[in-house]
Amino acid sequence: MTLFTAGIVVSLVTAAAPARDRPPSSPRLLVKIVGAEGPDEVRATVENLAAHAVTISIVPAFALHPAGPDQAGWPAFRAPIDLVTGKSLAMNARARLDLAPKERQTIVVPLESLFWDHYASALWPFRPLRRVVLPGRYELQLEFVDPATGYWWRSNEMPAVVTKAGALQFPKPD
Repeated sequence: MTLFTAGIVVSLVTAAAPARDRPPSSPRLLVKIVGAEGPDEVRATVENLAAHAVTISIVPAFALHPAGPDQAGWPAFRAPIDLVTGKSLAMNARARLDLAPKERQTIVVPLESLFWDHYASALWPFRPLRRVVLPGRYELQLEFVDPATGYWWRSNEMPAVVTKAGALQFPKPD
């Protein structure tokens, strides 16, 4: 190895060393959902697990993924939400998530009042749940996506049932 080559290797190794106080490239967020008081209400919580503040522009959305054996091949559905109001997120809008170190934010969301559409649709969701979601068993999840980086954060899954009348219910565990 020549002196020139050794200098390049040392420079590359030195440049690749991570800074100790630099925040991680993907914020450490914990997203959880649980049933709330109303029959279609969910309590959503996001917590910053890092010792650094987090400020990101995200698209938060609830997702219903088919869960029953009879629903094999059915589409999934999504409903973007505003983290401040708990209502549908405006068309093509982003929500700003601003959390101090170890801070937690909680919101109660009535899911039937949100606008829903097929998960893979090119259109921004604009229809009520009862008009677009098929009756059946689903797994409900809250998802955050950062369009700038492509990072995803997903909550726990929660069983849900959409009735023939278009109501969303959360079955009680046996």
